[in-house]
This record gives sequence, structure tokens and C-alpha cells, in this order.
Amino acid sequence: MRRVVDDSARHGLLRGNERILFTTAYFHDPDEILGEFGDAGLREARRYALEGVFGLYADIDEWLDDPERRDMLLDVARRSEGEPTLLGVAGHMLTVAQA
Repeated sequence: MRRVVDDSARHGLLRGNERILFTTAYFHDPDEILGEFGDAGLREARRYALEGVFGLYADIDEWLDDPERRDMLLDVARRSEGEPTLLGVAGHMLTVAQA
């Protein structure tokens, strides 16, 4: 199993099978994405961190339940979701572009 993890980290490719119980997937480096979108003819590609740094909060539900803290959290999330230096913190990233 360790070899599978090391190979996936090195090459970005995870080959799913009956032992791994995960689909075959390619884990993109965030810097590769914009080029791939451009190569596909998609214009003005932009990357967004879906959870951002707030995915690391253990008490995120408490923040979201409090209207004042939720407003502050969402404001910071909106201002930082496209910040390239923070993309690596997010658990997931979304890239959008125009066809």
C-alpha cells in the first residue's frame, strides 16, 4: 500500500483496484490545470478553492450557525477563494472557463 501512495504522490496517478477501493484518478498539480484548460481551447480559466482554509476548522459548524461569524467567514472565503498561494490548503479545487 505504501508503494501505491508514494507512486501516486510522485506521478499524480492512482490506479484503482479491488485492494485500493478507489477509482482510477489523476491528481493534478494546481499549476497544471490552467494550461490544460487552455490546451483544450477553454478561455479565461479560473481556479477556486472550495473549502479553503476553513476546511481545517474543527468547529466549522459552530461558525456557520452563528450569523455574525458566518458572515465574516463567507466574506473571507469569497475574497480568498481564488488566491493562488492558498489553493494548496483546500481539500478540493474547482476550475471554470468559457468555451
